[in-house]
Amino acid sequence: MKPSFVAATLIIQSILMNKLFYGCLLFFTTSCGAGWSDYTEEIEEGYTWVNEGGPMNAILSDVKGVNSLVYLRKYYNNSAYICAWQVDSARLHSPGFRSTDLKENTYDPSDRFYIIDVKKKQQYGPYQQDEFFMKAKSLSIHVSWKP
Repeated sequence: MKPSFVAATLIIQSILMNKLFYGCLLFFTTSCGAGWSDYTEEIEEGYTWVNEGGPMNAILSDVKGVNSLVYLRKYYNNSAYICAWQVDSARLHSPGFRSTDLKENTYDPSDRFYIIDVKKKQQYGPYQQDEFFMKAKSLSIHVSWKP
């Protein structure tokens, strides 16, 4: 074999092995661990929305006096307030429950709602649906839920 042919063969093998390696790497990084829908978003300073898909979302707080909230369906925020819609954990863990049982923007009597005053660093709630919307109205919050 000529040296140029051997060199060309080695280069082609190297390219193919790199494509195989990166293809395997892409497959394993996207098929294991976090899914495509999982993400985090800083919604206000000190508060992070963690989307785990379905009702397994959370608002993590590193603000003293404000608890983190879990089992959230949706949230709303403006620069002054964060509102959170929480599913009852007993309902989530009941036998036969599926996340598809949660209808889009349909409230259940067991759902709870919270309001976080970002500037005062205070958390209000849990509220039932009617109480929550009355409190939001009194604070001039026009809630438009985010997924």
